[in-house]
Parts: sequence; structure tokens; C-alpha cells
Amino acid sequence: MDLHHIFITLFMTFSCLLVVEVNCKSESYKRKDVIVVGGGIAGMAAARRLLKEGNIAVKVLEARTDRYGGRIWTYREAATRVRGVDVEVGAGLLNTKAKSNSLIKMAEEFELDTESSGSLQVHFVDKNGEKKVYFGDNVTDLYTEVFKIVIKALRSAQEAGVDRPVNEVLLEALELTYNTEKDQKYDQSTIEHVIRSLPVTVLQNFSSALYKIENDFGWDKTVIDGMGALLDRIVAGSGMELPIKVELNKVVRNIKMDRERKKVLIRTLDRKQIVADAVIVALPVGVLKSENVIFEPPLPTEKKRALTDVGIGYSSKVVIGFDEAFWPKDVGTFNVFSEVASNGFLQIWNNAYRLSGNPFLIGNIFGEEAKLWETKPEELKKLVKLVLGELFGAETIKAHEIKTFIHSNWSTDEFILGSVSYPRIGNSPDLWKDLQKPVCPYIFFAGSYTETVSHVDNLHGAYNSGVRAAEQYISGICRKTKDPKKKDKKKQNKDEKNNKKKKDSKDKQRKDEL
Repeated sequence: MDLHHIFITLFMTFSCLLVVEVNCKSESYKRKDVIVVGGGIAGMAAARRLLKEGNIAVKVLEARTDRYGGRIWTYREAATRVRGVDVEVGAGLLNTKAKSNSLIKMAEEFELDTESSGSLQVHFVDKNGEKKVYFGDNVTDLYTEVFKIVIKALRSAQEAGVDRPVNEVLLEALELTYNTEKDQKYDQSTIEHVIRSLPVTVLQNFSSALYKIENDFGWDKTVIDGMGALLDRIVAGSGMELPIKVELNKVVRNIKMDRERKKVLIRTLDRKQIVADAVIVALPVGVLKSENVIFEPPLPTEKKRALTDVGIGYSSKVVIGFDEAFWPKDVGTFNVFSEVASNGFLQIWNNAYRLSGNPFLIGNIFGEEAKLWETKPEELKKLVKLVLGELFGAETIKAHEIKTFIHSNWSTDEFILGSVSYPRIGNSPDLWKDLQKPVCPYIFFAGSYTETVSHVDNLHGAYNSGVRAAEQYISGICRKTKDPKKKDKKKQNKDEKNNKKKKDSKDKQRKDEL
């Protein structure tokens, strides 16, 4: 028992001696043991919130052997003398437009350096190698035209009341616009390239009824030392806060509710069993969909249906370090549209040099191609050089040495199995209520996929979900929810009493008739 818990125990005991009205055997004064399964930001947020209560002992179980963090992976070991922003293999941006993004405030409190992602430069390369470059006000005008079409298309689709894939809705609206409206500022193929590059159009069957375009704005804040530094501060705590206890190499395989002992049992692959008062499951949705974790009894039907129905997609990153920076150093992001760089494949490149002074570029891949190229690193490297050649010149790329080449594998990683959750066609907003709902009395759920549609698949949504799951446990939400078994038993007893009354009434009637 650590000093903090010893202090709490002594305080409770002393209080009981002074105030006889206090029932020291009360459940509320007993120390509770809570296990968090999953060491990503959702799990760490849950653990940090629970620790603030003082009378709760918390432990986080993480499956990986070398790190915690989930899809936060600032891979500093990949190269020497780098800043976190240079080697951000996982989540890399915070949303400044989100109303409930506590992570930005947290980064400030931790005194972590943050910067905006910077300006955007757009390159269009045709099949003959001819290139057109947009920057400054021209980029703003281009994307303004794109989003006018997107907003109009979504409004029409939502007013029609028929849920359809976002990509179909947007491309139909584009066709209609150029068939019915003359004197367009940009040619149709230019606008189509941009629309097809949007992550929302790359994902399969993204619901147009539930898509909120405002979620695609505001991703422009970077932590210079990396998101890993932010997570490390959350784990370590600040001031008088206790650090979060994390156990690595703990692959959870079974979670069982033991109603007789009023406990939950967590069993791991190393044949160990942990007994706790509650568990917060903060695993990625892909892992839960795979059913690699067995729940006893099985999860309720509505929970399993929600996990099955929520959309899951793929994204990955390529981190490439050169001997020197040979690209425009003051540009924050390069977008490229070509025959190779299309439909979400290596179209967005973040310039780490502008933030760190180190010659690193980070490319992004969205959709099914992310899953495909994770298993073909050598072929991927060739395509990376080809796309960067389209951006900055093939001869320039040949003249510079690649010092670092890293790519993520979130789609095939057994502890992630996908990196994007989203609303699919036919999903109801109530689906997220089912994802958030605990399996009472012992199992709670956290993760970006459990948040409302407006917070699906982002860091602050994942963080908020962890806090929410912890507060569900702290508030005693399961104590307020009637046990369905007890409810059924009461109903059965009531029915038996009513049947007995009816029988007695009939027997009395027969006697009177005789």
C-alpha cells in the first residue's frame, strides 16, 4: 500500500473514532480496486480521474511489451537528435475548434511547446507531368469552393431523409453543379480531386445523415515534443498526484463477472488472474470486434450489435528523414494530387522541419490502401519516392539520402486492428448510447468510438471517454440501475401472488356455489 492510501486509511479511521454516526463498514469508505484494460489515452484518462477520488486503487494493463500509448506513438528511438514532432507515427494534431478539447489546456498547464500546423501548399500534377501549384489566398479560395459544394450536398441529402454514402452524395452534387451552373472558378476535375482526397469520402459507407463537416476543421495544433510527451505527463501526474501504475505485457483474454463474490475477474494470457471491484475496458474497437477478449457472461445483445455496426476504417503514416531539407521550409503542409497520389494515398505531407529544424516529412494514407501497403514496405518506399518526386522533382529526390524510413501498421497490429471509427449508413445516434452504457455492475467502456458522433476518432474524444467512464463508476450509475435478474424475480413473485389470489378467489366462488 503506498503512502497516499495509508494516509486515506488513517484519515477514515480517525474520522470514525470522532464521529460515531459514520458507519466505517460502509461500502463508500472501503478502498476499491479498479483495473483499466488498455494503455491508450482513453485508459490513462480513466485511471487519472479515478485516482483523484483517493479511495480507489487503479492499475492499467497494457498488452505491449515495450510501451503504452495505443495509437499515440512518438518513436524517438527511430533516429538520433530528433524532436517528437519529427517521428510522430501515430496521432499528431489537436483540434483547436473543438468545444471540449481539454488536451490543449492540459498541454499549456504542462508547459509543453505547441505550434500551429502552418500554411498549406497544393500541387496538381497531370499525367504528362505538368504541374499547377496553389498557395496563400488561392488555396483558401479553392477549398472554399469545395466546401460550398460539400455543405450544399449534405444539406440536400439530409433534407431528403434517405441515408446514403457521403462519397456518392458529394460526387453527384459535383456533377450537378457543373451541369447546371456556368462560369465556375475551377475546372471540375480539380474540385473532384480535392473531394476524393477527403478522409470522409475514402471511408466505406460513411453516413451522410450523421456526417458533420465541422469535424474536419481545426486540426492545426502540434505538440513539438510529440503527443507521447503529453501522455507521459498524464501518466506521471502533476503536483501531489500519484503516477498511474502501468503493467506492460498483460494481454487480457477473459473478463468474468463473479456475482457471488461481487467482483470482476480479469484473466491474462500469462495465466494470471486479477480480482477487482470494477474494470474499465479501454481497448480499440477493432480488438473488441475481433472478439479476442471473452466476456462471461457474454455482452448484452445491444452492446454486441453496436460494436458490430459502428464503422471501422484504416489510416497509416510514413515518416521519412533525409540528409537535409530541400523543400520549402516555411510551408506547414503539402497536398499533392496526381495519378499515384489519389483517393487518400500519400496526398497529405506534414513538414516537421518548420517546427523542429530537422529534415523530416510525414505522409498520410487513408482507406483500404493503408491496410494494403502496411504489408509491402519496400514497394511503399518506392511509391513514397515517386510521390515526393512529383512534389519536389525526381532528380532532387535522387540527389538526397534517406536516413530514416518508418511506417505504421495500425490496420494489422493485433493490439489495434484499425485506426478510424465512424458512423456508417443506417446507424442511429442511439448506437453511441449503447456503446457508452456500462455492463452493470462491474464493466465500463472507454475509447473514441464510444463518444458521440461529433467526437468519433480523435484524441480529445478518446480522452473525454475515459473521464466519462471513470465518472460513471464513481457516480454509482450501476447502483442506481436495477438488476434485471432481481427485477425479473420480483415480477415472478408478483405474478405468483396474483395467480394465488385468482385461485383462492375461484375456490371461494365454488364453495359459495355449493
